[in-house]
Amino acid sequence: MVDIYYLALDASKSGDQLEVDRADRVTLFPHFMERKGNNERKGKDSYHSISIWGILYDAADKAIKQHSEKVQAIQISMLPCFAEMKATPACTDLWRARYEEYLTKSRQIINLEKEEKSVKFLILYQNYKNLLYGAEEFEESPKDRGEVFAEACVIYRIVYERAASTGIGKCGFAWTVAGAALCELYAHRYGGITVRCPLPVLRKLYR
Repeated sequence: MVDIYYLALDASKSGDQLEVDRADRVTLFPHFMERKGNNERKGKDSYHSISIWGILYDAADKAIKQHSEKVQAIQISMLPCFAEMKATPACTDLWRARYEEYLTKSRQIINLEKEEKSVKFLILYQNYKNLLYGAEEFEESPKDRGEVFAEACVIYRIVYERAASTGIGKCGFAWTVAGAALCELYAHRYGGITVRCPLPVLRKLYR
């Protein structure tokens, strides 16, 4: 088989044509090749190789399985001060529909080029901030603060409940859209002051 292999490698240059006798054809493959047979032959055309490749494959496979066992699913939990604040069913239904709308629109732009995607997301987020605050930013909102806080908490709960149920820890919508109001509410309840800081700066600080 080794001789045939090297002759086959040179065949494109030498112009030789090779025929492999049926009796010489390989019927079993080492397990590290992960050969996938059909349901009837699954596993029947492989053997456990004790070569160096087989040993390396087994070591890597064992390490991957041990790592997978240690990795736990992302735990999503909500802060009580945001989870307990009540809102009307109409408000909840309204923001649930808006969040579903956001998810649909975000899927349409997620695969765009980096710069275009960034601009599109900024516009998209700003649209929902305008709907929440009635202005571009929380500080400029003409709406009653209690109403804004209630809606912000609704957004928070909807986003976190979805993240918890799907196992996907993406909660950025809540903080990008309602983050200013949520932080202000938290400060009111537990004391302290809030400081506005651009998200890119925060990411650099926490790296």
